[in-house]
Amino acid sequence: MCRRSPKPRRPSCRSIAGRVLVPGGTPQPIIDKLNRELVAALQSEAVAKPLADVGFEIVASAPGAFADVIKPDVQRFGEIVRAANINVE
Repeated sequence: MCRRSPKPRRPSCRSIAGRVLVPGGTPQPIIDKLNRELVAALQSEAVAKPLADVGFEIVASAPGAFADVIKPDVQRFGEIVRAANINVE
């Protein structure tokens, strides 16, 4: 996610989310390690500085936070898919 840049001439955005999804049933220790490593990489100077230079701010969250955000969408779209009898071939 990014936040509005404090630099007035820099591009800004309301929200850009880059998320990583893993298959259901992935063991929690693996999810936790993946999250730690991704957060560390995003906060490294090699990644954070170029993004900050164009007005982005890295905002990391806990792995479960995104699940809470998308759960209502998954339920809603699941109902739509079932009602329309859509199948994956």
